[in-house]
Amino acid sequence: MVAAAGPGLAHAYEERDRVVACHPGARPVAARRDAVLAALATCDVVHLAAHGVFHARSPLLSSITLEDGPLMAYDLLGSSRTARLVVLSACDSGMARTPTDGAPLGLAGAFLAQGTACVVAGMVPVCDEDALAVMSRFHELLAAGHTPASALAYASARTGITAFTCFGAGDQPLVPREPDAGCPVDIGRAPLPVHGEEDREGDRRPVVPTG
Repeated sequence: MVAAAGPGLAHAYEERDRVVACHPGARPVAARRDAVLAALATCDVVHLAAHGVFHARSPLLSSITLEDGPLMAYDLLGSSRTARLVVLSACDSGMARTPTDGAPLGLAGAFLAQGTACVVAGMVPVCDEDALAVMSRFHELLAAGHTPASALAYASARTGITAFTCFGAGDQPLVPREPDAGCPVDIGRAPLPVHGEEDREGDRRPVVPTG
């Protein structure tokens, strides 16, 4: 399991480190295209905390922002293997456009098309601290034996943050479930503060210059 933190976010590195701490043998990797693509080809679980961009007119240009530029949905099409579970802790990373004669197009759809069994991704803008809170809880539950779908549901309920959705086969656990893993209240730290819509400094969309 590997995790990477993209640039320009106050809490992305803390999120990466918390995620890694949840899983024995996990490690951080640089948020660079070659390193991330290599991790996707060799690891079962990849977590990316970064800015996200959805292009409605050209969904294969949808991307997450890494240190050396965007990793686009288009870049995944030549992959011979990809991770079993991909977590995109980024704004709008689960958005897609569905043509009348084909599968949904976008980042999550590109991962699923290349063989990823399950993708957890953001459906709306989410502020940085909220992503840190829900993803910390999600990975604690995942490491305790919950399936991705149930871990996300419990983490969302516990933190009140419903910005993320589980796509694909989210009903298979990554590790054997611990006997006491049924109650999310008993796992991990107390939830971090959840900020309202008025605090958007950590929004995981890239800043677009105006004027």
